[in-house]
Amino acid sequence: LFSSLSGKSSGHSADASLRMRVLDEFDHAGIGWIWATDGQGKLIYLADRAIERLGLEADSLIGQPIEDIFEIDENNQSDGSSRPLKFQIKAKNKIRDQVVRFKLGKAAGDIRQTWWSLSGHPVRDEKGEFIGYRGNASDVTIEYERKLVDSKLAEFDSLTGLANRHQMDRKIESTLAGFKA
Repeated sequence: LFSSLSGKSSGHSADASLRMRVLDEFDHAGIGWIWATDGQGKLIYLADRAIERLGLEADSLIGQPIEDIFEIDENNQSDGSSRPLKFQIKAKNKIRDQVVRFKLGKAAGDIRQTWWSLSGHPVRDEKGEFIGYRGNASDVTIEYERKLVDSKLAEFDSLTGLANRHQMDRKIESTLAGFKA
């Protein structure tokens, strides 16, 4: 099977057929979705199930710059996501398990958000020219929202809603550090 998927078998058309079947099965299983951009960072492909999950039509996503579709949560960068998605795309950096918010047509303050884990790698042609990203994504909305709630509970008193001692200590330390300069 591996040699068939990697294209090292003798029947090339059978390999393409098997690849398509495996990708379709991957998509239908709900494990994740495949996505791709062109050299300008515009979305050229997103699996049908992913588009359905967002409740949109393909026409509203395909052709949009990926940084207009997704963004990193600026309020919660504890997972090491200090660079904006736009910067990562422009720098043609590899993207690894980046939690992003679906932002197209949604305000950051909306009650119900959609969060995905995005991974992708830059692809170059035989001349070394960048031709876009190829990657996978999965819906992590439930897990990410749970993490946000847990984080809030760890920093605020559940009865009063006020910052707890640990949160206040961090706030005071950062304020004092600003005045030391």
